[in-house]
Amino acid sequence: MALSLGEPEPPIRAQVRVLVRSGTLWNHQGEIQVNPAYYLRLRTDLENNKFLVGEDNTDE
Repeated sequence: MALSLGEPEPPIRAQVRVLVRSGTLWNHQGEIQVNPAYYLRLRTDLENNKFLVGEDNTDE
């Protein structure tokens, strides 16, 4: 993630730890996942900030 953002890794890891502790992100067997309760807001924020997001396949 840090590489794709062009940011140094330590601050990104620290922020991910904060988000995991808050419950926004989940760390499941080393894979970071977004808590479904926050998914729609995160997706909207990313779209509003010109990030490319894939199609929503959560209904399948």
